[in-house]
Amino acid sequence: MNDNLQPARPTMVDVMIDTETLGTTPGSAILSIGAVMFGPSGLGETFYAPVLLSSCIDVGLVIDPGTVSWWIKQSEEARTAAFRADAAPLRVVLQKFAYWFEMQGAKKPWCHGATFDVPLLDAAYRACRIAQPWEFWNVRDTRTLYDLAGLQVDRSAGTHHNALDDAIAQAKTAAQALRALTREEVCA
Repeated sequence: MNDNLQPARPTMVDVMIDTETLGTTPGSAILSIGAVMFGPSGLGETFYAPVLLSSCIDVGLVIDPGTVSWWIKQSEEARTAAFRADAAPLRVVLQKFAYWFEMQGAKKPWCHGATFDVPLLDAAYRACRIAQPWEFWNVRDTRTLYDLAGLQVDRSAGTHHNALDDAIAQAKTAAQALRALTREEVCA
C-alpha cells in the first residue's frame, strides 16, 4: 500500500448556469452567460461571457419590451454587468461555453427553474445551428432541489442579476442542499 497517495478529489459533473436576458421565454435575446462547476464538496471553475445584443437579433432572437422595462429598474451594477461594451457575438460565446462545458467534464446543467436558463440557451444554440453540449435528460432544476432541502438562495454576496454572481449563489445553495439530502439518506 502506498501511503503517499492522496485521496481522489470528487469529480464535478454538475454545472450551475445563469443567463441574463431580454425576455423570459425560449427565443429571447441573451445578454450574458455565467456558470460554475459544483458538487456536494463545493464549487469549481467558472465561466462568464457577455453577449453582443445585435448578434442575438441577427439570428432571430427577440427582445421583450416588458423585460427591457424591468432592466431599467435594476441596480446600476446589474445593468453594467449585463450591457457590456466588451461583449462578443452570440455564436462565439456559445462555442466558447460549449468548449468550456466539455473541458470541465460537465454532464448535468442546472438552472434556477426548469423553464428558464437552459431552455433559453437551447433555443440560442438552435438559432446559431450549434449543438448544445448537454443531453436533455441531464438537465436539473434548483427550485425543486431547494424545496426538497428546505433552503433558499442567499444572494447577499455579489451583484444580483449578474449571471456569474447568480450562478455562484445558486451553486452554493445547491451544494448545501445536496449535502443535506445525502445526510438524510444516510440517516434513513
